[in-house]
Amino acid sequence: MKNLKEVQDKMNQNLEHASKNGFNINTKEGKKIARENKLLRSVLLFLEKNPNEEFLKSEKSRLQKIITEKEKGYNYWSANICDKSVEVHKRKSMFNKELGLTKMRAQIKHINFILA
Repeated sequence: MKNLKEVQDKMNQNLEHASKNGFNINTKEGKKIARENKLLRSVLLFLEKNPNEEFLKSEKSRLQKIITEKEKGYNYWSANICDKSVEVHKRKSMFNKELGLTKMRAQIKHINFILA
């Protein structure tokens, strides 16, 4: 399990690497560092509360159960609730945003990062 110091050190490494090499945020490498630092900032906020490993594992399984249960309602939502003017390929992302599944998946991603 990662701790607060490891995450802060990794963030500082990224910032030093970016400033030393003069990466622009619009380049591929710059975007990669920016994405990683965004993840690390979120993880830092999570780690400041000092969660234990058991809590993280139980929270991960709880979120996964919620996501699977909510995804079962997609067909009903698509057929009956969703506006028919919405393009078919955009419906799934709209469904995920309405039910907050995108945020839950991000939380799982953060938990997996901490537990790795």
